[in-house]
Amino acid sequence: MKKYITVFFNGTGHAKDNPSFLANWLYALRQENESQLFMNFDGIGVVNPLMGTIFGTGMDKQCQEVIEKVRECVEAGDEVVLNVYGHSRGGISALMLAKQLSNINPSQLSIHLALHDPVPGNLLITPYFDAWEISLANKMMDLSMCKPLKKVLALYPHQPLMFHAPLFPNYPEHCLVDEIILPGCHAGAQYQGCHDDEWLCKKPETDKDFLNPDFYNPESYIAFEEILTFLKNRNSSLKDLESIWYPGVNKNLVGREDAYEIANRNFQGSIKRHGHSMTGQYIYTKDSGPYFNIEHQRLSKDYSSKVTRSKFVFPAWFITNSVRDFIIGIIFATGFTAITFFASPLGLGLSVAIGISMAALTMSPIAKKAAEMFFYPHYQMQDFKAKVQEDMPSLGMNYA
Repeated sequence: MKKYITVFFNGTGHAKDNPSFLANWLYALRQENESQLFMNFDGIGVVNPLMGTIFGTGMDKQCQEVIEKVRECVEAGDEVVLNVYGHSRGGISALMLAKQLSNINPSQLSIHLALHDPVPGNLLITPYFDAWEISLANKMMDLSMCKPLKKVLALYPHQPLMFHAPLFPNYPEHCLVDEIILPGCHAGAQYQGCHDDEWLCKKPETDKDFLNPDFYNPESYIAFEEILTFLKNRNSSLKDLESIWYPGVNKNLVGREDAYEIANRNFQGSIKRHGHSMTGQYIYTKDSGPYFNIEHQRLSKDYSSKVTRSKFVFPAWFITNSVRDFIIGIIFATGFTAITFFASPLGLGLSVAIGISMAALTMSPIAKKAAEMFFYPHYQMQDFKAKVQEDMPSLGMNYA
């Protein structure tokens, strides 16, 4: 049978303090049945306050919990559909989960990711000094070999936030990827409403409420609709969640088009948001314009050639990882050579050889593996298969 596993990864804080996560989680529990399983996780800043907040240590352990559920279902002969939503560092957790499952047969597992501003928490310059690939930016940069990854929805708010440069991963060619630039800034583009004493937050009842940023954010409605539609289309049982989370919202809104109109008026000004990628990709938003993005123009049923305000930009030149590693090696070798040559009677040839050897050792697979085991001890590539009886060869499964 088909087994649907829906996973919610929070950013750095408690899931109970995040209204959108809590609403999804509590509603999902009511829908859980034999074919539907829901898993919700606190942010890694909660499960591992110091190392989790700084390095992301702990998300590998959360991923392992999901992997064990997937293993259990696959080995029982179920076809697993894994739908994952992650915000902020939770988006990086979703990528880490998918990467570890890269080798699983796609006839046994289908992975769909909904990423809401996936940020590794690394400085933009960090990847250039990370030959070990222990930074989350480098570690999750390339998912091109993930066989079961079928569909990705990636939402990127257009406003920059200090230490929160987004990650633009490299996906497999067979994967359908939809990257959307949202108005707003990081958490502000996720939270729906504001807290009260109960898990259900206050709701807008008038246009004035809707325009009050302390009460309601139009950009969060856009994100919510995108994510909800994505999960529903992947058969996660979240029907009628909007009626719980946004009762009466249609009294004030026609839908995403109106939310885009309001957000487009609220967020004026030219801005760039740089991120981590293998191509130097970044987000550029113009000063103003009739439409915020392509989705906004499509919803407005305008099929003219008007240029939208926001777009992804790919610079003509960029330092690749291989060039970066070469530069790091040269720096190590040159630095050690200079110190050795001027501080001792060793010959120039010997000092150069020692410097290059140390650079090679620093960037060796053994050193990378040791660093990985320290920061992410539960991280490992998975390989498991369904247990098929020998007298049942006609199931048509290909494990190649």
